[in-house]
Amino acid sequence: MKKLLYLVTATLLFASCESAKLGDPKPVSNKPHTTNSTAPNAVNLSIADHVVKTSVSHDTLYLSLNEKADLIISQDDYNKASAVHFKEDFSASGLSGLHFSTLNGDGDIAYDYIDDNLNNVNLPAATTAIVNGKTVVKLHVERTIVFFKAYQSQQLAVQAQTGYINKNKDMITFSSYIFDDKDNAAVSLTVGLSYTK
Repeated sequence: MKKLLYLVTATLLFASCESAKLGDPKPVSNKPHTTNSTAPNAVNLSIADHVVKTSVSHDTLYLSLNEKADLIISQDDYNKASAVHFKEDFSASGLSGLHFSTLNGDGDIAYDYIDDNLNNVNLPAATTAIVNGKTVVKLHVERTIVFFKAYQSQQLAVQAQTGYINKNKDMITFSSYIFDDKDNAAVSLTVGLSYTK
């Protein structure tokens, strides 16, 4: 009986090690990360971890990021602002240095350029809510950015795709600030990034 108990315990131990190997990519969270700045003219950010869908066509690797973020600003500050700026920093990610395309505010394809002035971006209408007794404005940013890189062969592009999928530590930093008669201090938030097919 003891031998059977040891055998079952050992089997369960090895099975659990096999299902979660050290270094396996961690699943990203759907729960948004948020900033909580109470400074005047502050933009608060609410952004979940992001997932990049990868694909290969011929000799080119495509990495499609569907960017989603919510910006929350006091209604008074929003009414005084002439612009709200929102930026992405890919420098700490595997997307750094890759060419990319996205749609600009006119619906045309822009290459290697993202307008950070949200006055020039097509957004859904701003909404308002009451938070802690104060009226706030919520702006929802959602846009697709497609990164791409051509390789010397399809096999090399597939190998690069596998490398991205196996990454288990990647991140993007977002920042935002409002402009009234001057640039105000930016608020930043770093979220996780994972890759999938």
